[in-house]
Amino acid sequence: MLDEFTQKRIEMDKIEISNKIRNRYSPRAYTKQTLTEEQILKLFEAARWASSAFNGQPWRFIYATREMTDSWDKLFDSLIDFNKQWVINAPLLVAGLAKTFDENKNAPIRNAGYQLGLAVGNIVIQAGEMGLHMRQMTGFNADKLRENFSIHGNIEPVVMFAVGYEGNQDGFDERTKVPTGDKRIRKPLSEIIYNGDWQKIL
Repeated sequence: MLDEFTQKRIEMDKIEISNKIRNRYSPRAYTKQTLTEEQILKLFEAARWASSAFNGQPWRFIYATREMTDSWDKLFDSLIDFNKQWVINAPLLVAGLAKTFDENKNAPIRNAGYQLGLAVGNIVIQAGEMGLHMRQMTGFNADKLRENFSIHGNIEPVVMFAVGYEGNQDGFDERTKVPTGDKRIRKPLSEIIYNGDWQKIL
């Protein structure tokens, strides 16, 4: 009888999808190889073309390379200690923020975080196209980020992420290492989709 891990791996491989999606993963180990301005702008250009309600594009980004010491330090300072341990080598650090109020309509943008997620998803795909990797983080102090960059009003820090070339994680402890290859699993579709009574999936 197959163990649960093997069974999940078999189910994952049953349905053919884009290899760019299937092979995407989020390492914590990065080399110190820098990114060019052109590479960085390509990532944000991909975000710019994401879907949004009424083309409102309620996403904002603060970014820094390690050479931009003032902004880098402010972003780095906002991370929790665990993320500071591994993000130090990444050449690009970004905060993703959502604009939560539409002044033209005088109304809140209730799904601004979702729309930001679509833009970040585009960055993930574009990074993969460019041979880069990206790890997103919710482990940061939003209040500290606001203070460090004087963020006020209807701008909500939602996520931070690192982008760069994958490095070697051999020196990481087991908590910090990221599963790769066949060690990566996802929940079976039967746990995340349904077409009937909602109570049957809970």
